[in-house]
Amino acid sequence: MEQARWTEIERILRSTLDQPAAARQEFLRHACAGNLSLQQEVQSFLDSHDATDGFLEVPGLTVAARALAAEKQMVVGSMVGPYRIVRAIGAGGMGEVFLAQDTRLRRQIALKILPMEFAADSQRVLRFEQEARAASALDHPNVLIIHDAGVHNGIPYIASEFLQSETLRDRLNRGKIPLTKALDYAQQMARALAAAHDSGIIHRDLKPENLFITVEGRLKILDFFVAKLIEPSPDQTSTLTVPGVVIGTAGYLSPEQVRGQTAVPSSDLFSFGCVLLEMLTGQRAFSKDSAAETMTAILREEPAGSESLQTLPPALVRTVRHCLEKSPTERFNPPATWRLP
Repeated sequence: MEQARWTEIERILRSTLDQPAAARQEFLRHACAGNLSLQQEVQSFLDSHDATDGFLEVPGLTVAARALAAEKQMVVGSMVGPYRIVRAIGAGGMGEVFLAQDTRLRRQIALKILPMEFAADSQRVLRFEQEARAASALDHPNVLIIHDAGVHNGIPYIASEFLQSETLRDRLNRGKIPLTKALDYAQQMARALAAAHDSGIIHRDLKPENLFITVEGRLKILDFFVAKLIEPSPDQTSTLTVPGVVIGTAGYLSPEQVRGQTAVPSSDLFSFGCVLLEMLTGQRAFSKDSAAETMTAILREEPAGSESLQTLPPALVRTVRHCLEKSPTERFNPPATWRLP
């Protein structure tokens, strides 16, 4: 949507909200002077304001409105900053992903559009930009390369390298992974985590869906900073509710994350242990009928697949169990040179 159009919508929206509730409809009709399209757009934002009992103040409402409009414009051929959308390639709680063309460097990139709820919180957008810069500085062959990050019409986006092949979840869905290949993937993952932790970066949401296997067999960790975006800042007294988004994923959370405590580097190691066990046995370490039951199991129960582990080399079994210790201080954080048994 053009800036002039937004300026007009915001002006009328603010003026209409200044009127007594009973007079708003008549005022809006006159303010739009017969422009039904304009009237409908402003009305939709008024309805959002009324639906939340005025919880959204005008700045937050207009930012969210811009985000919604931008989100609707994410169609083939549309521009997000310097990137032209080619097609949608995925979606989830943390946003939609598109294949896009970088019009400046003439290369294909993956463009992740974060949920519009982020845009309603200016502090969160600022943290998004800070975290993106930190993650983009993490130069490692097993970490997704971030080319750019910004905000377009109120919606934060991330431009990264475009990967082709499948996620580790896709691979696991096809059956058990051979031992040598599972160890290779785990070794690559461990090196990436060691490099990230040395740089002060914690993933917080390590799981097969966030691990990508390229056509060359290289494992890449995705979304290295996105999970942190939905955590409140230390000075925040409340959090923004983001439907469908959880800080971490139930079956791969560390016990301290389940308790709502701050994630530490060894929290990633617990998640790493869950992924490693799943690759080795074909079973999820913690998987119950509900998220609540799964998180309770993480706190109180031993991981599933113990019987299958007994067929593996004892040193490897000890490594898996050491990663899945309930106490973060009893886990180990492997150095970049660490080798699996």
